[in-house]
Amino acid sequence: ATSELAQFGGASLYVSAQSAAALMSTNLREREQEIGLLARSALLTQGRLNTETVRRALELRKAAHQEYAWLGIAEPSGRVAQATGGLLLNEQVAQRPWFQAGLQGPFMGDVHEAVLLAKRLPRPATNEPLRFIDFAAPVLDEKGQLKGVLGAHAHWSWVTETVESVMVGHAADQQIEVLIADKAGNILYPYHHAGQLQLPERHQPQAHFERLRWGDGDDYLTSTVTVNSAINPDLGWRIVLRQPVDVALAPVHALRKRLLLLGLGAALLFTAMAYYFATRVSRPIEQLARAARRRWCRGRPGRNGYPWWKPPRQLHGVPDGPGARSTAWAERE
Repeated sequence: ATSELAQFGGASLYVSAQSAAALMSTNLREREQEIGLLARSALLTQGRLNTETVRRALELRKAAHQEYAWLGIAEPSGRVAQATGGLLLNEQVAQRPWFQAGLQGPFMGDVHEAVLLAKRLPRPATNEPLRFIDFAAPVLDEKGQLKGVLGAHAHWSWVTETVESVMVGHAADQQIEVLIADKAGNILYPYHHAGQLQLPERHQPQAHFERLRWGDGDDYLTSTVTVNSAINPDLGWRIVLRQPVDVALAPVHALRKRLLLLGLGAALLFTAMAYYFATRVSRPIEQLARAARRRWCRGRPGRNGYPWWKPPRQLHGVPDGPGARSTAWAERE
């Protein structure tokens, strides 16, 4: 039962991890495609990049998708030509990874803390540092010449909320913890584990789940699923679900206790029933034995003043039993 329950619990973790990874992959792919399509739109490929029309188009896209913290277009020199909220307008981003990668083609980067926008955007309510995922795509004119780079910063909280949405309803009461790890096994989410917790080395990389001992010294049923990215296959993010082994096997322990109590109760019940029926059967026999013993004691020779092992000579030949002996004495008198 213990092994079967562990298998069931591990399989359940794996299914949930798969769902979370698939949902995250889908959302990331949609943002990648959205930035790519916007970079190829006629508004950007045929006109100037610093117009008010371009800014309004970026603002509308940001308003339609709350996950975006910033969208902007930089010229080939790295100067920001237009941006939502006017943030970073005319500033240099030539050294930023998203811009350098976007010069070469579509790009999606790893999570990072805000640099240029750190002091220009409100901090999260959780007091965690502002963290982004970067998307970028080159903007080419009608002749295929580079006009600029479209970049977008998406809130990291959008990713974590996507993962959490899969686990709503049963994670807390079963002590199932959802984590996101990078390619090196560093925990990216939740933030209080970042830099403090490392994904243990897996003994069976192909297994859907396994029992692992984590850095806190406790054993967890752990399931790990990789997040796929179309334009960044080396991203290496992994959705990790873990549950304390003691909690996962708690139903087995509870079942054992119930079975023990049930067995003890059944033993007591059968003992009581056996005693009851034994008493009912033996009582008439005991009463009969007592009656026979009383009757036999009243007719013993010792009762007449002679030891029972040496009756008087006169008693020889007298029939046994009180009634017979009385009759014999009467005849002799």
